[in-house]
Amino acid sequence: MQQLRRFVWRAGIWFPLESATFDLGMSGSEYAAPIQWTPKQVTSGTQTITVLGRNEVGTTAVDFLAGVKVRLGSSPFPLSGAVTVPVAGASVQPIVAGMVAFEAAF
Repeated sequence: MQQLRRFVWRAGIWFPLESATFDLGMSGSEYAAPIQWTPKQVTSGTQTITVLGRNEVGTTAVDFLAGVKVRLGSSPFPLSGAVTVPVAGASVQPIVAGMVAFEAAF
């Protein structure tokens, strides 16, 4: 599938502190062809359904990424959080995606 071939890039910076770390970055993809998210037309028996409007997205996707990891006192379980915000090619992505987690290392 040519539409899934892509060039992927990422760039960012990491700020380590004694009790926390912060990450900021950008991530992107340049696809070889527009991605078709649904067929233009579907036929089942005698019925045909046709998509109204566009059924494909562009070839460029760019996201802003931010993350934080905080040590909670002397606990071995840090709290982490991250957010991804699309800044280009966001037609089939959520407006903002986030995550919060507790981590454990054994």
